[in-house]
Amino acid sequence: MSQEIHQNDIGKEFVVETGIALAGASVHNLVVKKGDGTIVTWTAVIAGTTLTYTSVAADFNVAGTYKMEASVAFGAGSVHRGKVHTFRVLSAFGD
Repeated sequence: MSQEIHQNDIGKEFVVETGIALAGASVHNLVVKKGDGTIVTWTAVIAGTTLTYTSVAADFNVAGTYKMEASVAFGAGSVHRGKVHTFRVLSAFGD
């Protein structure tokens, strides 16, 4: 996550390599803990072993430290979580 992200940014792309083949996954999400502690789920697009998500309005409505991890499932009882990625969302003026 080397891109700079500001509050209310739209169109930021996240590509997360899972290391496992995702064909047939029934759930393919990025679970995100926002800077205020709110936990949200972003549905990602599958491509081979990667999950891709492009941010939309309200994804970065809060400045602060965010944590994100992949969450995929291949049916009941088969949930796999990935490495936690931490990144900072700056205020609209970069504070």
